[in-house]
Amino acid sequence: MNGMILPMTGKARSELIRRARRAKGLTQRELGEQVGLPQSTISQIETGDILVDLTLLPRIAAVLDIGGQALHRLLEASDGRRWRAWVWASNRPPNQKLVLLALTDGADGQADLAQLEALTGLNTGTLRAAVEELARVGLLHEARDRLKQGEPIIIAGPSPGRCTP
Repeated sequence: MNGMILPMTGKARSELIRRARRAKGLTQRELGEQVGLPQSTISQIETGDILVDLTLLPRIAAVLDIGGQALHRLLEASDGRRWRAWVWASNRPPNQKLVLLALTDGADGQADLAQLEALTGLNTGTLRAAVEELARVGLLHEARDRLKQGEPIIIAGPSPGRCTP
């Protein structure tokens, strides 16, 4: 493992990896197995003690189904928001959690599909399926943007408390 890890230079990347892993529903051991690192190394990465070598980051991002820029945007807002706390505690599937977090953190409650693709890193079909299910259960809805020739805009619901996690 010599040469695989570098001294930690900041906490942003470790937070990004930890939250993405949780959103994906993986344990540290499962993520480690998929990228070829022991659970202890994943733990050290997530606590900020070490930083994964840049050559491993694409493998980690691939396992987590999200690009680095999208993950970074998802982590910019604080965890104190009521929506964020509800999303993390919910039993929604990982892709649906990512859509809700993207709407909450990266898009101030509303975004079009192209914006959500950029924020989540999900492909159009996967994103559309997550949006449709979230709309079905009332966690978000779609409206038409009059300024963009009727393009659908995805809007987070007013309160997560009315919906079953």
